[in-house]
This record gives sequence, structure tokens and C-alpha cells, in this order.
Amino acid sequence: MPVLVCISVPFAGTFLPALYTARFFKQKFGDSVFVCIGGGFVNTELREAKDPALAKYIDAISYDRGYASYKALLSTVVEPVETTSSSLYKMRLFKKQGGKIEVTEPIWQDSDFEKYENQMTVKIIPDYSDIDFSAYPKMCDDRNAMHRIWTDGSWLKAYLAHGCYWHKCAFCDTSLDYVCGYKLTDISPLYEGLLKTAIEKGVYGIHFVDEALPPVALKKFALLNARAGNPLYFWGNVRFEKSFTKDLAAFLSYCGLGGVSAGIESATGTGLESINKGTDITSIAHACCAFKESGILVHAYMIYGFWNDTPQSIIDSMETLRQFFAAGLLDSAFWHKFVLTRNSTVYSQWEKDGTLDLVSGADTSSAFARNNLHFKGEEKFNKFGLPLDTALNSWMHGERLEQKIQKWFDFPVPSPTVPRDFIEKKIEEYEEKNQERAKSLNEKNAENLWWLGGNPVCSGKSEFRWLYLMEEQTAPAKQMDVEILLALRPEASEEERAAALKKITAAPAILSNLKKLMGRGLVLLDF
Repeated sequence: MPVLVCISVPFAGTFLPALYTARFFKQKFGDSVFVCIGGGFVNTELREAKDPALAKYIDAISYDRGYASYKALLSTVVEPVETTSSSLYKMRLFKKQGGKIEVTEPIWQDSDFEKYENQMTVKIIPDYSDIDFSAYPKMCDDRNAMHRIWTDGSWLKAYLAHGCYWHKCAFCDTSLDYVCGYKLTDISPLYEGLLKTAIEKGVYGIHFVDEALPPVALKKFALLNARAGNPLYFWGNVRFEKSFTKDLAAFLSYCGLGGVSAGIESATGTGLESINKGTDITSIAHACCAFKESGILVHAYMIYGFWNDTPQSIIDSMETLRQFFAAGLLDSAFWHKFVLTRNSTVYSQWEKDGTLDLVSGADTSSAFARNNLHFKGEEKFNKFGLPLDTALNSWMHGERLEQKIQKWFDFPVPSPTVPRDFIEKKIEEYEEKNQERAKSLNEKNAENLWWLGGNPVCSGKSEFRWLYLMEEQTAPAKQMDVEILLALRPEASEEERAAALKKITAAPAILSNLKKLMGRGLVLLDF
């Protein structure tokens, strides 16, 4: 029976090393190994890879999540894979038949396998038992704390949910499983498994590789971490949306969240609408305010060269991004040039409308990577790349933040139409909104109260002092029920918390005093 060798190919830059690795196994072990590749790059770019020459390196390509693919493959062990002619679920086979290579197409739909895949998605826990993390060098490639977080040190990779809970952005691969196949994991066993691995390996950092971390699941994971003593530090990709209030960001930071990355893509109102981002510039600014105020590092993904972009829209987006950095709402960012993909919503819409205008027909991509396409007119945006990157590199390091946008370009560009105080106004709105937060507290939503302040210390007989978000807070002793506050801490037991909430809802006077502590250590979550 051959040994199964699985090679993950997450990005384009890993494809060639993956082939070299596969060739090594084939040359050294021959038919005693069965080599299969899968991963992010495979799922997007190699869905139609059928070149028989691949058989020199691999025996199969597994697509999407892989759980059911390998279940289907392993079920054939009673009959060697080299001789079976059966197709397998989401696995393309390259088999030797009479001196020739036979390429067997996958089965793309099967209700039983799809059910199994969802079951596995819920309960799977990453296994790092055979990895020696000490063998990997730490690559500190930038002094910007957020920009280097991907490479500086080791991370345990996991996700709270497969797919994206929004999955409607026009530019995204919305027809592929990694985006549209949304499925939550079982958070409690996942946390326990990651904590066990962290202790065994001495690696306490978790990088969530979700398309977008679901706020409810993130809160649950954070609470589990707090009740375990906050041993884990975690970060990952989110959506900048109104769910991430000041109170939720403070709660997550208290419980171990250290950084977030998210797509802004187009930092203009019309741009966000045209790509169906599902959020607006106000919500984006307020979410960034909340994260930064709570001490969480923030990274933004930007895109230029959209199908409907103009020099004006790019300049306006750039100016808004500058203001984000000038206001201290972002730590780092990255500009990507828009790439049209076969599996995106906009591609499907263009095909449907008959407005698809590719450079040289429908099959303009390479023999391997068939997802990315070139549309007519995209080349006019190429010249924006260097100025955008140059300006961004300066902003990320606190330099030239007040320089006018036009001065970054060596060709004529329009002046921004965005007011110079646009983001400052959004910050003012954020502050005003939070000042009104206490009014929303009542006996019905009191169950979502949490105390994140430090231990209140009695200063004399009439006053308590404590720290919250690095600021000293004070309150009259008569307003403070310290026992209740400490029972509302995330690390408190469920029994302590239940007893405190019972007291709060039974006594209007206690609730009235708690309102005076809102935003000063006491937070109210929306869920």
C-alpha cells in the first residue's frame, strides 16, 4: 500500500517549491508514495489543471476543504488507486494506464460527502504534533509592528469558521467553497485543542486564517481564553463593520486579541457600494477607532484599478487612507491591483450581461493558473502602483503624513474631493455616539455587561480609583459595588456572574449606579 504524501500550496510563490518537493518524493520512492497537492492556490488557480505532465510530480489534486476528498481516496485502499477507474469527490487523478497518463475528472457534487465535509469542518482541530517550531528562523522584516506580524515568530494557524459570513463582495471568488461555503466550527473543543497544543509546543500565538472572523464566535473564543487565564494571544482577519463597537473591541482586547486585518479596498462611499462591500466608510472608521482605542493593531487591505475606477476615485481613496494614518487609526496597509477572476460575482454578471471584454478572448490565462483574467482597459492603472506604494510605506512609518496627495505622483492627477478633515469628523461622530452609550443600558440587556477595569482601590473613605484603557478613573464610594464589578469580569466563573446579574436586575439603584460607570471600565455588548 503506498504512503500518502500531502503537500499544501497556499500561495503562488509556493507552487514551484511544492513541485520540487513532490518530484523528490517520486524520484526517491517511486510508486510506493501517492503524492497529492491542495490548498489555497490550488483551489483558486488550478481548478482546471489537467496537463498530463503533472504526473511526473503528483498523483492527484485535492480541491476545497479536502476532508471528503481524502475520505473518498482512502476508501479505495482495498483496490489500488492506480488501477481503479472511478472518479473521486473533488479530487483530480493522474494515473498511468498502458504507458499513458489518464486524467480522471473529480465528482464536484455529492450530498453525502458534502454532509461529511460540514461535520468535519465543525469539529476538526489543527494538529501540530510533528512540527519543531524551533527549527524555523524568525523573520523580522519591518519595524512596523503590524506589518511584520505575519513573519515575526511562530503562529498556530486555525479558523473559527470556514468561508465568509458575508460572501457578497463583487470582486471576490464568491462561487468557490473557501468563500461561499460558510460553516462555523465548534468553538469550545477548538479552544481546548489549541491551548493543549500551545502548552506542548510553547507557542502561544494563534493566527486565525478566516476570511472574516464572525464577531459572535470571536467573542466566545475570547471569553474562553479569559476564563483560562488569558494564555493565548490571537489575531486575524475581520470585517470593518458596525458590529465592532468600542465596547466589543475593549472586551476582545482584554481577552487576548492583539491585531486585526481587514479589507477597506475602496475608501470612498461610491466605491464601497459598487463592490458591494456590505459596509460604509463611517462604520469602517468607527471600527478602526474602537480597535485602536483598545490597543489592537490594525492593518487594511486596499485595492486600486477596479473596473469602474477613475483617477479621481483612486486619488480620493488614497487621501482617505492618508487621513486614517494621520489620525492614528491604522498601523499598516497594503495596496493590491485589482485582478478579475473567473469565480467572482462581477465576472458572472459581465458574462450574463454580455459586457465581458477580455484582452484576447475567454482563455487568456496560463496553462496552469486559469482563474485570473485580463480585461480591456486595466493597463491604464499600472502607473498608479509605485506612487501608491511609496506613499504608503512612508505613512506606515509616520513620515510625510501631511504632504499633499498630488506630490506623490510624477504625472498629472486630480486634486482629492475628500475634505482634509473627513476622518476627523468621523472620529468626532464616534466619540459622540459612545457618550450616549450609557442610555441604552436597562434590565433587559444587563446580561451583556462586563467589567474590564482594574481592581477598584479605595482612596480614603469616599472614593475608589482604578485604571481603564490606561487612564485613571474615579467614582464616589457610594456608587461602587466592587463585589458585583469583579463578578462581571470575563475571567469570573459563570456562577459568580449569574449571581451578580441577579442582584443587578433585582435592584434599580444598582443599575442606575452602573450606568455611571459605562465607558469607564464597564462595557455593554450587543450580544
